[in-house]
Amino acid sequence: APLAGRPGDVLRAVLLLLDHAFDAAGSGAPWARLEAERVGDRIILRCIDGGAGGRAEDDIGLSLVRSIAERGRGEFLHVTGATHTTFELRLPLANVGGT
Repeated sequence: APLAGRPGDVLRAVLLLLDHAFDAAGSGAPWARLEAERVGDRIILRCIDGGAGGRAEDDIGLSLVRSIAERGRGEFLHVTGATHTTFELRLPLANVGGT
């Protein structure tokens, strides 16, 4: 099922998350993992990276991801307590055909 909102926005959000992950890694060995999971009527896109964390509130790219989430009637959050730096973009599935 397609996601609600504009597909270009979802792609932009994923690219911004990856950019943040590799920027946060600095001169260390950068790595990032993307995961997608359907939970009920939502898709959860998860970006996990080996960065040190922090900076989440001050990052312009992450602010844009938050705006994209809100525009798509979703949510964006920093998962605290995770082993690695983890962000989730949670977006609703489109209501196709009125069902």
